[in-house]
Amino acid sequence: KQQDIRTSTMKKIGATTPSKIEKNKQQDNVETLTDSMEKVTMEKTKNIDSPITPQKSTKEIIHKSSRNMVRLRCSSKYSPECGFSDLSPGALNLSQILINYMDGAATQSQVAKAIIEALWDRDFMPGKRWSIDCATVEQLEEEGVYAVEKEATWDWKDIYAVSSSKGTIRFRDDLKEIRIESYSHYCAG
Repeated sequence: KQQDIRTSTMKKIGATTPSKIEKNKQQDNVETLTDSMEKVTMEKTKNIDSPITPQKSTKEIIHKSSRNMVRLRCSSKYSPECGFSDLSPGALNLSQILINYMDGAATQSQVAKAIIEALWDRDFMPGKRWSIDCATVEQLEEEGVYAVEKEATWDWKDIYAVSSSKGTIRFRDDLKEIRIESYSHYCAG
C-alpha cells in the first residue's frame, strides 16, 4: 500500500523510479569499481619491498599504552601530612600527552606544561574580567624537575584579585611516575 502511494506521488510530480534493471546495473558498476580498485592496490603493493601492515586503531594504541602509562601523583602544599594521592590522567584529559611522552613524541617540559594547565582548568572558576596568563615552566637544577605556575588577575572597579596554581613537577622515569609536589591553588583578593 505504501509502495502504491509512493508510486502515485512520484507520477504526479513527474519523477521516475529506477527500474530493477537500472538498479542491477548500478550495483554491477559499484562491484566493478571496487574490484578494479582492489586490483590497482594489489599491483602497487607488489612493487614495495616491505609488507604493508594495517594501521592500528586509536583504541588499540591507547589500550597498549595504558598498560605502560606513567602514574600521576600529587601532594598538596597545604596538607603535606596526607602524602601523595593518585590523579587520573583521563579525568584531567592528559592521556594523549602521556602516551606521546612514553613514545618519545613529547618532552618533559611539554608534559609539565600540560599538567599545570589541566590542574588549573580543574581548580579555577573562570568569570568575566579575569586576565589569564600563560603557564610558565622553568627547569630547575636537578634533571627532570620543573617549577610550574599559572595565574590570573582580576582588576576592575577598585577590586583586585589574584588566582594562582603552583607546584614542582618531578619526572621519575625509573618508577614510571610523575609527581606534582607541593601543589597549591589559591585565590586572594
